[in-house]
Amino acid sequence: MRNKIWLLLSLTVLMATGTAAKNIDFSGNWSWMNSDRQLNTTQVTLQQNGSVLTGKYNSECGITTIAGVVNKNKIGIQLVIKTNQNDCPSWIQLIASCDNEDCSTIHGTWYNSNSLVGDLVWIKTSKDFYISFPEQNYKFIIDAKPTMPAMKFTVASTDPSTPLEWSLTTKFHWRRGGTAASLPIIITNTNEYVPDLHSWGITGGNLTTKVTYSPSQKYSKTAVGNYEIYGTNPGKALIEKEVTDPLQLKIACVESVYRQFEAEQESGNGLPLIGRNQQMEKVGGVGIMQVRHKYIIPETVWNWRENIKDGLKILNEKRYYAKRFHLNERIRLNVERKKLGLPSCPQGIPSPLTPDQITREILRRYNYGVEYRWEPRDGKNCAGKWVISPTCIRHPQYGCDKDYVDKVLRCSI
Repeated sequence: MRNKIWLLLSLTVLMATGTAAKNIDFSGNWSWMNSDRQLNTTQVTLQQNGSVLTGKYNSECGITTIAGVVNKNKIGIQLVIKTNQNDCPSWIQLIASCDNEDCSTIHGTWYNSNSLVGDLVWIKTSKDFYISFPEQNYKFIIDAKPTMPAMKFTVASTDPSTPLEWSLTTKFHWRRGGTAASLPIIITNTNEYVPDLHSWGITGGNLTTKVTYSPSQKYSKTAVGNYEIYGTNPGKALIEKEVTDPLQLKIACVESVYRQFEAEQESGNGLPLIGRNQQMEKVGGVGIMQVRHKYIIPETVWNWRENIKDGLKILNEKRYYAKRFHLNERIRLNVERKKLGLPSCPQGIPSPLTPDQITREILRRYNYGVEYRWEPRDGKNCAGKWVISPTCIRHPQYGCDKDYVDKVLRCSI
């Protein structure tokens, strides 16, 4: 019932107001504010004869006859309702005034035959207020270079004299990470908005556009557009041109099959490729090199070239520790031997890894743990040799593939 009264009152006020200020054409869409401060739109026709307003409005309560008087910017209106509905009033009266010079917004008070009273606001718009372009859920595409897509948003036309306030945000989240970006609020004097995405770099995910229309200081209407920004997989040729380390190419072959996004390898569009656990939850690494944890930044997630650079940093870090592995193994070995009451290992034992062993150690470390172990641990004078004994066999953990190294060495695309 209350919403019906709001609509009737609002319609009356609007009509009266527009006539009060000037010879305003009231034919068209008028928006009215309900108790939740949301704008609804309805169509009204009103005639003016000097200071007298007359018209009709077909409401949910029946045919409403409008009679009003205009005195400068003050408006008085009475609605007479012909209805058989018990919860509808037989009349509504209101007193209102213009908020601005052209009377495009009006506020006041109302009361009716059912002894209900309330506040009243009218806001004149040419149509429903919504983002008309692009359509909801439209997908913007980051190209394979990569560069951000061009964007333009258009709102259904409204009062051209009222500025529009635009905001733009994007989010992409998974269990152990995410990216987010936003632009400062922009004011436009037209119904179009072309955002400058330079400050974002390369990023995407769920895109939300909001535009607010504020015809008065007290009331406003916000329209929301929901979209997606997808990335484009660069394909084999671009990746192999970008990657200079042969070992890195083999890792990318196993980790992602040369894909930054969950889509076809060659020019497919999608959201970033995230490693999944046994429950298919997105918890792992990101992109071509499946970069993880501390290395993840927005550019790593959305820019395949940066993902490759970060993957190379990780690879070189693993290479550094693989070449020094024998020194750290000696420290661990001596700690164990001391507990057994055995003498420490002499210098030079364990021996450095061979080049082939270093390669295997690098690959194992890229996945998880270490590849080699010096055996036996209790040999006389530490005599022994390097044996393949992956950490994930001795200490099982999800995500560690005991055959990972051999898969990488065999992989090709």
